[in-house]
Amino acid sequence: MTTKLQSICVHDKRRPSTDGLSTDANRASFVASLIVSAFREGKGIFTNPVELVENQMPEKVRLLSREHALFLFYVVPQDHGVSSAGLYTKAKELHREDPDVFDPSAVVKLELRDIEKRVSRKLGVRYPIESSREWHENSRMLLEEYEGDPRKLFSKTKEAQKLLKEIRRFRGFGPKTGALLLRAISNLGFVELDNLEDVLLPVDVHDTRIAFYTRSLAGPNTPDWYVKNYMSYVRPVQEVWLSASQRAGLDWRELDRALWILGSKGCAPEKHGICPARDLCVKGEHIGGTNLL
Repeated sequence: MTTKLQSICVHDKRRPSTDGLSTDANRASFVASLIVSAFREGKGIFTNPVELVENQMPEKVRLLSREHALFLFYVVPQDHGVSSAGLYTKAKELHREDPDVFDPSAVVKLELRDIEKRVSRKLGVRYPIESSREWHENSRMLLEEYEGDPRKLFSKTKEAQKLLKEIRRFRGFGPKTGALLLRAISNLGFVELDNLEDVLLPVDVHDTRIAFYTRSLAGPNTPDWYVKNYMSYVRPVQEVWLSASQRAGLDWRELDRALWILGSKGCAPEKHGICPARDLCVKGEHIGGTNLL
């Protein structure tokens, strides 16, 4: 079933239009099922998914502790425009070497230039000055509103959409990073949420790449063109994968984790052979040999 996707972006000269996009709902749900099945079984590219944000734990930090919550609270909004794996590795090193910068009471006493030097530059974020402001302002808000404990924020409400809205009041938490934190804290067990199906997936270039390469989402231009301009297609991609997860009876959080791993580690020529969606993808369907899955 192919349906016309309505235009949802404001059209101007700076952003490509979403006119002409269409979704193949049956194809998208089939792709989602294939990917999640391989993810559950730990096959191929999913053999060792250690780079998921849910698996990032600094040394000597207990699961679900305040320190664990603070690490996620500070690091997740920095996860844009950079290698996630590289960011997480640097963040854990920073936590080991300079744990005070993950303590809101200590952070609010620092000058922005000190945060930039001790945090933003060491993490290698894309916009170090803005990152420093986020780090400082979020620390202030967390102290004033939640006694410096993100767990109080996470447990404010069980309603997924309301909690996402509250998270997005903090700087740096946009559609992707806000939903990414929501996914992580609910998967880890910080909170049990109701109506998660009302929240759209935290889309980035990886989810977009798979949507267009598998022709789950298509338009008049080449798939590579859409991937290059992926920021203009976040909402259509979100809707495609949320709908696919619902049609396939999947938890979108599980699909999102699988999409992230596949898009970040598997969409390379030498790894197309171990992709569960290879035969449905414009990059992998013409490769010779046997699908290793």
